[in-house]
Amino acid sequence: MKRRKNCKLTYKTYKLPPQAPKSPSFKKSPQDSQKQKNVASRPQDPLLSKKLIQQQTPNVQQDPQSAAYLTQEKPISTDFQPVDPATLKKPPKRDDLPTPGTKILFFDQQGNKLSGIVQGFDYKGRPVVDVNGHRHIITDSELQQALLTQPQTFSLTKIPQNQIYKPSQKFIAHMETALNQKVVGNQTAKDYLDQLYSQGYETYVVGGAVRDLVNATANNPNLSSKQASSLLNDIDVTTMANPNAAKQLYEQFHKNDSETTATYFPEYGRAHFKNSNQEEGFDYNTTADGTTVYLPKENNPDTKEKTIPATFDHDLYQDARLETLLQIVCIYDPYNQVIIDPTGIGMSDATNKVLRFPGALQSEVTTAQEDPEMPRRYFKFRMRGYTSNYFTTNMMLENANKIYQSWINNGESIKFYHEIYRILPKQNEKTEEGINKGLDQLNQIIQQDEKATDTQTNLTQLIDANRTQITHYILTK
Repeated sequence: MKRRKNCKLTYKTYKLPPQAPKSPSFKKSPQDSQKQKNVASRPQDPLLSKKLIQQQTPNVQQDPQSAAYLTQEKPISTDFQPVDPATLKKPPKRDDLPTPGTKILFFDQQGNKLSGIVQGFDYKGRPVVDVNGHRHIITDSELQQALLTQPQTFSLTKIPQNQIYKPSQKFIAHMETALNQKVVGNQTAKDYLDQLYSQGYETYVVGGAVRDLVNATANNPNLSSKQASSLLNDIDVTTMANPNAAKQLYEQFHKNDSETTATYFPEYGRAHFKNSNQEEGFDYNTTADGTTVYLPKENNPDTKEKTIPATFDHDLYQDARLETLLQIVCIYDPYNQVIIDPTGIGMSDATNKVLRFPGALQSEVTTAQEDPEMPRRYFKFRMRGYTSNYFTTNMMLENANKIYQSWINNGESIKFYHEIYRILPKQNEKTEEGINKGLDQLNQIIQQDEKATDTQTNLTQLIDANRTQITHYILTK
């Protein structure tokens, strides 16, 4: 099989990687506090209807192409048929460690008899148990004496029947072709997935490849193999294996391979395998409660270690709901050949190219306010023709304005230039004319969104005032 050029396998979420610069923090003024109250009082239901949006934004009918105008949504294509979760096969049973949802009886290091429900694993792969509201990490000695009173659980049984779909055979064939492309050394994505699955770990394909293929299948019944291949250059995966399994996976395939390298970020549940001469490769990511990644390190009373209190191996709904604030969540199970829509809006949003918070709580939105990746993703998707709703659009405009203005005021203009560089489509980066065309398009989108949501920002002024510097920065990249 001919190897596709520039094929890479990555998994991206809104979690900050260890090497990433910290987002700027801001002190709240009385005006900010009032704005926060106003935001809290707005409807936060991610399923805002077209009628409700028009009521909130009078100008929206004057500009039907604006981001806040959700046009009549197409139904999910009949190429995707609902599947009963009870009919799906599970991975082989894991006997070495309890799975989330298992009730466990054990004695702690002081000899106290305790019981609780397994929530997942910490960054070293040790079971995390909820004991009467306390997050207890079970040590190896405690695990040896533990008694499991419930069988292994399967995350897909928690997903409602109308949120799991069987795609067309053409969709499955396109996805299988992509998974069989080499990514690191002689290994394909499927090689890594099969190894994890054979060990009893649920493993899935996620991200843009699934989202874009759902959209293309729904809107182009004559989608060719060549067209599908262009959508599947970047395959993302997630697994319910614990972070420690990454080292075992790498050594299984590359123990004596000097042409490949691995980098591990266990506290973030991540690892990256790649060929020595390239940046692309395989990104190993463990499902997790994403909100904990933003918390500072703390001393754990059970292990006496100072770590981020992240719990890995959560169910798909929690992982999707808490980690992917501005991602359209469609998950492909290559072993059951089904698509999972854990938030209940992923398939519809992929079909209609709608970007919004999937069930975001106020605390999650507050976290996103200091993360520049949120407005970056928003504007990138808007430039690709996606629409949104009032709440998401207003929040992204205000966040971008606050973050970018802070960078300019603090003498960190280079961050602003780099952010615009990351937002503009790659085809606009070749020439000065192309860059200015991209900046004009971005300004037009911002103006449409401001008008639709009655939001005032300085974003277009910031772009125009720094247009020469942005252009020079991009051309020298």
